[in-house]
Amino acid sequence: SSDVCSSDLEESKGFSVGSQSKERILDHLMLKAERLKYFRASGKSEPGKFILASVVVASILESIEKLFHGEIAGLGKSVYSTQIENKIASSVVSLVDDGTMKVGEGFHQYDLEGTPGQRTVMVKEGVLKTFLHDATSSARFNRTSSGNLILGEANVPSVGVTNFYLEPSEKPLRNLFKEMKDGVYIECLDKSSRDLTRNGKLRLVGHGWRVSNGEPVEPLGHIVIAVDPIEILKRITQVADDLEFWGRYGSPSVFIENMPLSEL
Repeated sequence: SSDVCSSDLEESKGFSVGSQSKERILDHLMLKAERLKYFRASGKSEPGKFILASVVVASILESIEKLFHGEIAGLGKSVYSTQIENKIASSVVSLVDDGTMKVGEGFHQYDLEGTPGQRTVMVKEGVLKTFLHDATSSARFNRTSSGNLILGEANVPSVGVTNFYLEPSEKPLRNLFKEMKDGVYIECLDKSSRDLTRNGKLRLVGHGWRVSNGEPVEPLGHIVIAVDPIEILKRITQVADDLEFWGRYGSPSVFIENMPLSEL
């Protein structure tokens, strides 16, 4: 079985280890092996309070990145096409694409057209500000290129994200646990569909911990959730400071007060 944990992500899932040291990875693997002895299968989760680790949020961001491509939005094929300057997410959510960051895999000085790498804030405190463009789409829709022409699928040049991430806060992860008190912490991913289903849901299978009174008290395995990523962005109430990148996608851990779940 494929096991996509915060310590040992697989390239086949579209992620890579990123910024973690070898020592930290080894510590995670040893701790994970110990936890697996005691995992209790939780089955399908119920709506409630959840903390999602950075790798889980990164997977969600990967599933919706195309909604922020200027060509797609300009043709009216994104749910955000007509939402510029409208609130599309929680006020604690700011989404950034930054080709100048050397932390993620998308760092570049220039895109394929020679446009300098840039920092583009697509969503600022929940409000949609702009989309990602190359020279062609920017000219077509009377915008400015954001330097986002990259090699996409099958090495075909196309608009795409560089380092796409949710901005962290200055709040330690432990504060999110105290705020949640009782709920579920999804720490790792075992499986991710990567693509949305026909009804716009993303299916994730992971494992983590049941949290009681702000403390992880019981390991849980096979946590199955089907989430609407667009709705998730609206429900994030707290963002931690533990930003990590998984390939081109990055996020800190987040707390969701009432995560909407549904059948696929």
